Amino acid sequence: MVQSDGEHQSNSDADPLGQWLTWAKPWIVALSAAAFEALGTETRGALHAQVTAEKLVSAALQAREWQFGNPGPVQVIADEFAGIFNTFTALADEYVVVAEFTSDDDPPDLDGRLERAVLALYEAEHAAEHGEDFFRKVYINEQGEQ
Repeated sequence: MVQSDGEHQSNSDADPLGQWLTWAKPWIVALSAAAFEALGTETRGALHAQVTAEKLVSAALQAREWQFGNPGPVQVIADEFAGIFNTFTALADEYVVVAEFTSDDDPPDLDGRLERAVLALYEAEHAAEHGEDFFRKVYINEQGEQ
């Protein structure tokens, strides 16, 4: 289980987006690690799908649970990460089905979709990290409208 370090939460007012990204990092790393482990496995079939499913389910559900409690200071970023976490959750569910109902001879290819989910996760993280000035302005505008 991934633990997010909450000791810096008192400084969240100074840089809420930067702080949120710091808190999100363990979940991004856990999802990526589970996905890369699945993609790096040479063996395919029901056993591969079962192992992949267990790791992805765990990482995806923990990430979603964390995000429900920490939606983020900028709605557009929160929505993007929620969509990506949902994609990982859906893929994990599909790996569960494959593990239970598919023979080793003819498993569907979910790896391409998993690769695209990892890419989307990294792109969202990169955009949030490198677009911090833009997103800070959005955050300030959102706060001003409330």
